[in-house]
Amino acid sequence: MNFRMISILIHLSLILCSFVSCAPTSLNVKKGPTYESRISTVNTLAVVNDFCLVLDHKEKYVSLGDSIKAKQVSQQAAIDYLTTKGYVLDVIEGDVVGSFVDLNTTYRVAQEKGMDMTFQRPPFVNHAWGVHDYEFQRVIINLIRMINASVSQDLEMPAVHFSRSGLSQSDLDIIKRHVNTDAILVVCGEGMMVPFGKTLLEGVGTGVLTGVITGGFVSVSVYSVSYLNTRIGLVDLTDGQLLWSNKLKSSGENYISPNYYNKTWANTMLYHLDGKEKTGDN
Repeated sequence: MNFRMISILIHLSLILCSFVSCAPTSLNVKKGPTYESRISTVNTLAVVNDFCLVLDHKEKYVSLGDSIKAKQVSQQAAIDYLTTKGYVLDVIEGDVVGSFVDLNTTYRVAQEKGMDMTFQRPPFVNHAWGVHDYEFQRVIINLIRMINASVSQDLEMPAVHFSRSGLSQSDLDIIKRHVNTDAILVVCGEGMMVPFGKTLLEGVGTGVLTGVITGGFVSVSVYSVSYLNTRIGLVDLTDGQLLWSNKLKSSGENYISPNYYNKTWANTMLYHLDGKEKTGDN
């Protein structure tokens, strides 16, 4: 199939979706055993997220500036979207980068492109939520790590995986000292930003098109291309159970752009979470 035919098929699929109002896929949406009985009681949500973006420039390194920017714009997009679903939102403030990546690996890290690199182990930034309660910081970082591990694996249901290493009652009590909501939404994002010039020189056009055709799931890619893997989990603060989760693999986008998170990401990630106007499928 040549490039012209691929382009035609993409345009036809976009036109078709505009007429039939294509809903995002629910393939990776997983409901925990208590979801149906508990979701109607969840009215208030706190959002906490951690993004870790690698910049593929002359060398690959963790970009703290890009990671924090992605965290901020994704967090705001989630808040705006969930507000339209009828939830009352709160934010667990603070900047943490890379709390869920391999703690035993040393990474190149720089604040911004062109700045000096250092070698660090994660988390790379731990300006944790503007409080001096280090037990709270520890519990939240562990929660982010547990959600990422449970949602990323495919061997069992995320809620089952999470329950084996989930929140203890003492952990819940620590969270409740600072968070006055019914549940907490944890968002983890890890990916790579590839400058457009490098992508273009490596001839990645076909790889990007493949990502579009398959809904963001790249089946074959031998070139450098920007990508983002996101995992989210909704945790009930009554009993510490994982109520609901979703994950997304995306490629070929600008992952520090509010436009991506507002127009694509939030709807794809959160569409199938029941709103307060009703329960059941949206």
